[in-house]
Amino acid sequence: MIVNMKAKKVHNKKRTFLSLLLMLAIVAGSTLFWPGGKATVQADEPPFVEVTGIEPSTTVAWVDMDTDIVFNIMPADATQKHLYVDLVDAGTTQVGLVTNPDKSLRVHPMAEGTIKLMVTVPGGLTSGDFTKEFQIEVRSLPPFVEVTGIEPSPSVITVGVETDIVFRVLPDNATEKHVVVDLMDEGGTQPQLTTNADESVRMLARKEGTMTLNVMVPNGLSSSPYNQEVTIKVLPTVDVTGIQGVPGEIKAGEAVTVRGSVTPADATNQSVKFTLKDAGNTQAAAVENADGSLTVTAQKEGTITLLATVKGGLASGDFTQEFSVQVTAKPQNTYDPSTDTGRKQQEQERPEEEDRRMLWVPSTPEEIESALYRSAETPVYTAGASTGNTVPLKIESEMQGKEYLNGIKALLSASGSDVEEYQIGNTYNFYPDNSSLGRPVYSTPEKIRITLKIPDSLVKEGRKFKFICLGEKGAPYIYPDLDEENGTITIETDKFYAYTLVYMD
Repeated sequence: MIVNMKAKKVHNKKRTFLSLLLMLAIVAGSTLFWPGGKATVQADEPPFVEVTGIEPSTTVAWVDMDTDIVFNIMPADATQKHLYVDLVDAGTTQVGLVTNPDKSLRVHPMAEGTIKLMVTVPGGLTSGDFTKEFQIEVRSLPPFVEVTGIEPSPSVITVGVETDIVFRVLPDNATEKHVVVDLMDEGGTQPQLTTNADESVRMLARKEGTMTLNVMVPNGLSSSPYNQEVTIKVLPTVDVTGIQGVPGEIKAGEAVTVRGSVTPADATNQSVKFTLKDAGNTQAAAVENADGSLTVTAQKEGTITLLATVKGGLASGDFTQEFSVQVTAKPQNTYDPSTDTGRKQQEQERPEEEDRRMLWVPSTPEEIESALYRSAETPVYTAGASTGNTVPLKIESEMQGKEYLNGIKALLSASGSDVEEYQIGNTYNFYPDNSSLGRPVYSTPEKIRITLKIPDSLVKEGRKFKFICLGEKGAPYIYPDLDEENGTITIETDKFYAYTLVYMD
């Protein structure tokens, strides 16, 4: 059998061509002709998206001024976009309406009042037109207030110090506030000027002298701009000559915060930053604080070297000064609660002796001073272990001995201590329950959170409080206030000896 392969290939090509033509017809929605008749294939239309809302660009117009209002159809893909606007009620506004080429509406009212408009999108809904009414409030512009003056602040700057100058437009209720600043005369100051986003001018002058600026407020007057010449005086740099207030000696084991002030007092730059340059053999560690001060803790005797820097302290650059600080041994406090006979007696007192103790009158100078710090108010407090294990606790306002008070005073007067400049308020004894042990308890395995009401005689707005405990062999424990209430102090501790409430205004 002989097969005409050529004829078969031609037939296949013809069928492929017709299939392609049919597909194009479906896409284009056209009429397709072929021998024996014709067929029309219509493409699907996109779904109809209804209008859901109309938003005007503004609902406020001004008397005797053109205001263009754009009406935005929502959603953005709504099928119908054409709209028209009808004036429903002009009220008292005597308004004129004009449609702009961009289809926005221009309103020009002549008096205050309210304009009512009806906006229609024909066929905006499947069921018909979409309509929405709007009210446009017509207001009168406030009276125009002319600019009468401009004040620069500051008007005096210093060589080498970058300064932002603000130009105050007067009066404060001037209608126009926008300023434009131009340099008219450098006056030998060699300035650099940069305009900030808030229209202040950042200025840096390299030499002393007086520069002249022109400050303009466009439309500052009813018929023209307002211009004013402003002079800025540039003073020479006042060099730092020294730094004072740095301690020459600190105690080993104590955290001391080092600060200093510059001389002369009118030096141009006065910010001092301290760093630890050399710890020597003191094993000193230092923390640089945000205000430039330095908190130093040395563990051994010796000498440390501190470096103080005033950036830009000299006309030629930074001012630096080194300080040698001696680290001396920390004095031992002789107070030991384990040998304090007064405390032992208090621990052993029976409740029936309370009345007898209240009748006692101090007579010696030491007793009189000690009695000053015993509050007449009964302590009001709450206490419980921070981990949830409740520990019974008793707090009493008690007198303390001479050695104890001397130890507290030494701590309050120590330079750089955490309670420097604090004053003694009241003295207390903190007792954990020791009834089951039959002996004093000076510590607990867990910290106890204690909140004590501050005696009324010590409460003062803004006053700061801390607790100090002198522990074994007089070791000090300082507790900051953990709450923000003005009338209470909260601490967490596992040490139970004599406590002193101290304060600073």
